[in-house]
Amino acid sequence: MNLNNIESQKKNNNLGKTYKLCSQILIDKVYKEGSEIKNFPFVLKYQSTTLPKGAAAFQIVFVVPKKRFRLATTRNPIRRYMREAIRMNKHELESILINNNQQLALFLLYLGKSEINFIQFEQKINVLLKHLVKEIKHEN
Repeated sequence: MNLNNIESQKKNNNLGKTYKLCSQILIDKVYKEGSEIKNFPFVLKYQSTTLPKGAAAFQIVFVVPKKRFRLATTRNPIRRYMREAIRMNKHELESILINNNQQLALFLLYLGKSEINFIQFEQKINVLLKHLVKEIKHEN
């Protein structure tokens, strides 16, 4: 394999700053008006939108409610698991969005009352992303 191919694969596997949804206005809009996909313990809200230049095909915000997990030391690992599961399974969604010349704002909410292991996180989020891809294909 070529060294350039290896580096490009590493770059494509990142979930960096360009994927982070920062606009409070856009976050509120997605939360209130966005379409919803549920797969307990996750809720994925999404809305087709125009993102700033240089942004990725989608931007996402990860939410773990403080009401359910009072300590940041319990919220942060859950948020990290969510981010890692999205990072590992984002490729199909990203390719569909790029092919359709579309951008999405995503809001991923964890509603569980207890922590689950990473394998369950990845399976549940993978189901959510596949369902989202079906929804996007159905719209077009």
